[in-house]
Amino acid sequence: MADQKNIFTDAADYDRSMGRMSRIAGEKFLDWLSMPEGLRWLDIGCGTGSFTELVFDRLSPASIAAIDPSEHQIAFARTKPVADRIGFRQGDAMSLEFDDNEFDVAVMALVIQYIPDPEKAMGEIVRVVRPGGTVAAYVWPAHGNGHPSEYLRSAVRSVGPSETNRPGAGMRTTEAMKALFAASGITEIETRSLEIPFRFENFEKYWAGQHLDQYRHLGASEIAQMQEYLSTHLPRDAEGRISYTARANAIRGRVAD
Repeated sequence: MADQKNIFTDAADYDRSMGRMSRIAGEKFLDWLSMPEGLRWLDIGCGTGSFTELVFDRLSPASIAAIDPSEHQIAFARTKPVADRIGFRQGDAMSLEFDDNEFDVAVMALVIQYIPDPEKAMGEIVRVVRPGGTVAAYVWPAHGNGHPSEYLRSAVRSVGPSETNRPGAGMRTTEAMKALFAASGITEIETRSLEIPFRFENFEKYWAGQHLDQYRHLGASEIAQMQEYLSTHLPRDAEGRISYTARANAIRGRVAD
């Protein structure tokens, strides 16, 4: 995941902005999964731990391990109040340091598109999840198809600079994820398009909730142009709040017995 270093280094900024998106989308994802309490969970690509916390709070897992390749993200996750009850550690999805059949559930929340070798990672996941256990993931689609940052990306395009390279476009579709799961021996595969509502009371709260670290190369005048563009293009509801619906592509299946 070397291409993401310049995007995900500032863990505090990431947690403030993307963490909020992860929690809102994570709620919808967990509603769809409808898993019972008391299971053993593995959160792969946990970042700053926002989704991991959500699993812990909602589902009272028997245990929960969470890995991410970024030492910055893991260091931040370990500062959270529940960190002493969650096994946050730096780790590689393509080489999981866990025993066979150690987990009941493995999830990848907004991360499968960034794994350099997803086939290898899936092989590892199938190994560490028990037969009959659940493997699940969700991703934002490609920009322009319901991605929550599409308005921000449009604002960047409006000022003309080149955009940050974002890998993983090929693994953002339902079809690609289904093919990956099936090739890994996952059975009972189901997919769902999740509608994720985003609401901001005003523009200031919207702006504060964006992950802007990736656009730090822009000058003050370009940022001002982006803000002006957004203030006139963001959709608003009857009360004047910024309001729009994003979509996430979700998948789940079971490890073969």
